[in-house]
Amino acid sequence: MGKSGIPKIIHYCWFGRGEKSELANRCIESWKKNLDGYKIMEWNEDNFDISANLYIKEAYDKGKYAFVSDYVRLDILFKYGGIYLDTDVEILSDFNALLDSNAFLGFEDDELISTATIGARKNNIIIKNWLDTYNNRRFIKNGRESELTNVRVVTDILLNHGLKQDNRIQNLLNDEITIYSNDFFSPLKIGSSNPKVTHNTIAIHWFEGTWLTPQKKVKIKLISSIKSIIGFKRYNKIKDIIKSRIDNE
Repeated sequence: MGKSGIPKIIHYCWFGRGEKSELANRCIESWKKNLDGYKIMEWNEDNFDISANLYIKEAYDKGKYAFVSDYVRLDILFKYGGIYLDTDVEILSDFNALLDSNAFLGFEDDELISTATIGARKNNIIIKNWLDTYNNRRFIKNGRESELTNVRVVTDILLNHGLKQDNRIQNLLNDEITIYSNDFFSPLKIGSSNPKVTHNTIAIHWFEGTWLTPQKKVKIKLISSIKSIIGFKRYNKIKDIIKSRIDNE
């Protein structure tokens, strides 16, 4: 890695002061084992000002710590650079071959970009654009908690910069960011327990989903299964038609 490359810093968030799950501890141990020479940095209430942004303050007050981390991961990557990992991400090998990138993300499936593994140099423009979406956002709106995920937000941002939803490696914005196929960082299909590991696989996102209710987890698995059968484009088209009919009633 050159001097201006992505620094060997692993950032992760642990807000709420609760005990880490068995999976989280196992994943963090895999970082220590397989990321030789990388510094591991935990971000929590003691070293991050949760009142710095209204969105995360509202999310924190509601105990929705995963949504707090949605903002924090971007803020720290923009300021310091490095690699952010969710605590349910297991590491199989190091990121050394990717550190000369300006930034990187990977597909979660054919449609969406995963946010469980994010690499970036500090001051990256994509990270800044993504971070700026929180400037005028509220977690609580009209008395209801936001359900907008960072996965959807970043996918929409990248679509505006030419992303092709084909689960293939692609460079966007004159190599400002590289998007990798899902076998690099997210080889596990939602609802499955058997990741499809390839020679490219660096990480496995185990989708612990601590922020999800049991009902929401079932819904997500069902939608994922339907999309895998009929394709996400057909699914989204049908969903839009149904929504339009309901809105017009």
